[in-house]
Amino acid sequence: MTGDTFHAIKSSIRASNLVGFRNTMRSDQFQSLLQQHV
Repeated sequence: MTGDTFHAIKSSIRASNLVGFRNTMRSDQFQSLLQQHV
């Protein structure tokens, strides 16, 4: 495995982690908004 391949895998993992983190943040904000309206 070359260094470029390793770097590509690391960057893709970091990108997927950012997306997952953003999705969980959004769902948490959505749930807190729902709880405020109840």
